[in-house]
Amino acid sequence: MTELHSQHWVTSRIVTDADGFWGHPLVRSILVYGTPANLFLATVVLLRGAVISTNFLAAIASGIIWLNASGYLIWYYDERVLPRFFSQATSLFTDTDRVKQLQAKYDAFFSEYHLIPVVVWIALLVALFFGSEPYLVSNGLFEAGSPLRYLYLGSVFYLGYMSGVGFSGVVTTILAVRELQDIDLKVDPLDPDGLGGLSTIGYFSIRTTLTFSTGSLLLPLAFIFVRGNAPPWLVFVIVAGFTGTILVSFLYPTRLINKKAQQHRDSRLEELRKEYREAKADALNYSEIRSADENTELIKRMELDRVRQEYQDYQNLRLYPFQINILLKLVSSLILPIFFLVIDSYVL
Repeated sequence: MTELHSQHWVTSRIVTDADGFWGHPLVRSILVYGTPANLFLATVVLLRGAVISTNFLAAIASGIIWLNASGYLIWYYDERVLPRFFSQATSLFTDTDRVKQLQAKYDAFFSEYHLIPVVVWIALLVALFFGSEPYLVSNGLFEAGSPLRYLYLGSVFYLGYMSGVGFSGVVTTILAVRELQDIDLKVDPLDPDGLGGLSTIGYFSIRTTLTFSTGSLLLPLAFIFVRGNAPPWLVFVIVAGFTGTILVSFLYPTRLINKKAQQHRDSRLEELRKEYREAKADALNYSEIRSADENTELIKRMELDRVRQEYQDYQNLRLYPFQINILLKLVSSLILPIFFLVIDSYVL
């Protein structure tokens, strides 16, 4: 299904014909999208390294690490997560043509430039920067009106820009799954995942969640911005909001398909109950005939056993796409923001 793929503009600047180390998407991400951030960090260390505390430098470095990986994360969602999901979704939903249409739609959607999330993220970070500027000056990050101040401001713009671009992956996942729920499912009780095939949705959601949760690396920087003149509870609000968004990015799409799967199972169980009653009545009627053929009677009883077994398979089927490895990944995505909160509250 690669013919449907529309490459994201960030990906197009990462993908290269070069082989080996220099052609790896992460290395390309560092070279293309990390270089401005790395130059900024080098400038800060060179000009203010002796003045800025280790805590501030660590927070800045944490944000720089995320910027180095940001291009790779967008590439990963664009080239791995989204195409893999839709290629697997064709076996989970009944209308393959409709799935392919949605693949083309949301592949193009993610590849488009979305201004609103970019503007929102830039506005949020710039507002935090200006609100904390006196605090940043007092701690030696830069001097009021100095060129370094505008370099910081430019870096905040760049950070907001890449954050807004990357956030569209969460939106794409939620919108795509919301439309897919209108297509009938092909739930298979014998699927090796033990979930009727719904692990496809679980892995799609958790991969989206993991890429988004890397934004936890920006939290130490956000804490610096709000530590100056903002109320202390704002730090907890930021962490709660970010953690909540992580949970929603996983729980919302999986819950949508879970409800759809439950409706499918209830409908199939009702059909099997009717089949069983009819097969049982037919078997009883046939057994009352003295001249009944033993082989035919055996076949009818085998049909009863088949319907009963299928009913039990559907009845015992777990329909929430939640496995141990998915649970561990979800927990790990939630630990990092809480860890940074604890460090900020009780250590710094």
